[in-house]
Amino acid sequence: MGGGTDIPLDVNTRMKKVTQSRYAALIGTRILSIGPEEVRVEMDLDDKLNGFGIGHGGAVFSLADEAFAIAANQGEYPQVAMSASIKYLKPATGRLTAVARKAKEDDRVSVYAVLVYSGNDLVAEFEGIGFKLKK
Repeated sequence: MGGGTDIPLDVNTRMKKVTQSRYAALIGTRILSIGPEEVRVEMDLDDKLNGFGIGHGGAVFSLADEAFAIAANQGEYPQVAMSASIKYLKPATGRLTAVARKAKEDDRVSVYAVLVYSGNDLVAEFEGIGFKLKK
């Protein structure tokens, strides 16, 4: 892989790149916890509102995708998104928390469920399918 798309196989180097990406910093995500069972990431929506004054759908998606990327890249193999989808359940406001958990896995792909909360309110459900990059 070349042209800026080199993905490190070493899990520590990979996790550093994923958790310290320029895009994550740009949108203001903060990692609350990283563990084998779940990953928690938060973001304030203050400057990420749509024309109606609620959280922009792209911002909500980006937060969920960040939690998915961190969760999926903790394992032996690097993973890239093969597919991702989101259901918006309620208007998103204030500070959001995304909670990512592995739903299933086989030797080529893994599926992650990410729930996005505004306080105690569930505002979105995201599903990410990660493709394992094996040499």
